[in-house]
Amino acid sequence: MYCGLKYFKLLVDTVDTLGLTNKPNQIFNCDESGFSGKEKSKEKVFTLKGSHSYQQKVLVHGHITLHMCIAADGHVLLSFLIFDGCLPHRSFKDGVPDNWLYGSSESGYMDTELFENWFDKVLIPFCGTRRPVLLIFDNHDSHISIDLIEKVKANNIHIIGLPPHTTHLLQPLDVAIFGPLKEKVNQLSVTLGNLNKCATIGKAKFPALLSTAIDQIISLARVKESFRKSGMYPVDRSIIPNSLKRQIKKLQM
Repeated sequence: MYCGLKYFKLLVDTVDTLGLTNKPNQIFNCDESGFSGKEKSKEKVFTLKGSHSYQQKVLVHGHITLHMCIAADGHVLLSFLIFDGCLPHRSFKDGVPDNWLYGSSESGYMDTELFENWFDKVLIPFCGTRRPVLLIFDNHDSHISIDLIEKVKANNIHIIGLPPHTTHLLQPLDVAIFGPLKEKVNQLSVTLGNLNKCATIGKAKFPALLSTAIDQIISLARVKESFRKSGMYPVDRSIIPNSLKRQIKKLQM
């Protein structure tokens, strides 16, 4: 496992060796974010002294995982939604791009089979003939399998795992995408009348809500900025302050 500083050396060496310094459309970051109703909103609520206040938030029926992948040139690949148990019984694709990918697992979380399915049906077609490709993600067990290693070798795709305890600093999706996206989902739920204090959003309604949030919050410029802020592209190890470098080393000892 690479510490934060060694990660940047590996990243620089890999980008140089693969000739990707000026090819941001061949550098990708992917990860998952879950929606279950347990997320805390960052919005502040102001009330008169002595009065009661509450914050409306998304209360999703069950657990739904969003898997996203973004490219350093600003593009966003097709979304992959994973439901717990099974797919919704009634139509859930109204207002959602036709080519989104859907799956299910007992928990609603990503697993190796689902990740390989996404790799085959979303990443490979998106890359087309562009090679080599660099894919960067965290080292969660669901992202790594023998079958996946064989697939990346066969398709001239190179992978780098992010160091533990650093994704909030080094992963574009965590740095500037998932947070604002969840806030937008919360806002839309209220403004579109989907929520009251006790209501939940059913599985069938959530995809359209999420699609609207993605359209409103994620732009080419925001995705590019997420790669810049994380130091992934252009590669910039200075994004980690010296104080945080010491913290990372302590966490990984």
